[in-house]
Amino acid sequence: MDMFSIIGSILQAIVDFLPTIFKLFKEAKVAIGLSLGIFLLAAFMLVWLRFVVVKPLMSRLKEAAFFVRNLEPRNGFLENFGSVDSVLSGIPAVKHGWGDFKKRMIFPEAKDLGLPIRATESPGKFIHAHGAEGRALHLKLYAAMPDYLVGLGLVLTFLGLVSALYFAAQGLEAGDVAETRASLTALLSAATFKFITSIAGVASSIIFSVFFNKYMGQLDRTFIELTETIELHVFYTLLGPKMAKKFDSSLRR
Repeated sequence: MDMFSIIGSILQAIVDFLPTIFKLFKEAKVAIGLSLGIFLLAAFMLVWLRFVVVKPLMSRLKEAAFFVRNLEPRNGFLENFGSVDSVLSGIPAVKHGWGDFKKRMIFPEAKDLGLPIRATESPGKFIHAHGAEGRALHLKLYAAMPDYLVGLGLVLTFLGLVSALYFAAQGLEAGDVAETRASLTALLSAATFKFITSIAGVASSIIFSVFFNKYMGQLDRTFIELTETIELHVFYTLLGPKMAKKFDSSLRR
């Protein structure tokens, strides 16, 4: 068999299988069940996002903020920098941003002068939820879920309408007036129920968006809490690394 024959056989198998799929959409309870399935899918993704992705990360961010906040105000951050680095680097959603921020840090040459660590950029520029996206959080899937839910509802609606038209056409071909009327009545009734899946897709999309934005807002505030805590120990400076070290040397003399 050549390639075209194989493709033709596959297409014919699909055409032969379509009536079996269409029969599933004849009953109104199928549309209701599919709509319920859309809501359950949205609920599952929200629960997974809340308790598997967001909540554990928020707990680790709060623990890191608590650890940094309780360091000695003057030189505690510098003296315990190894521990701070280990804690922040151990959080996948923070590791990359923390690494970039460390490159902007200026460490004093003489610890005995009591000078703090300084930085040429704010930690909030590097450590935030959007910066962690793709590296640890994979939020793009969740951000796209409302579109997926609407699309799924529309696909199921059109499948239901196509199935209703298929069986209505069979009734019209019969030639019997009573059977034709019954087929048209069934078509209109089926079309009404098939739109339930579209309504379910739109409604679940709105609900998902509301909770997604709520969880992302909570996560953003937790990231801000961590970066503001770091800023209590790392001072912002307009001096570049070389100028800052010259300033430290002048103080030592």
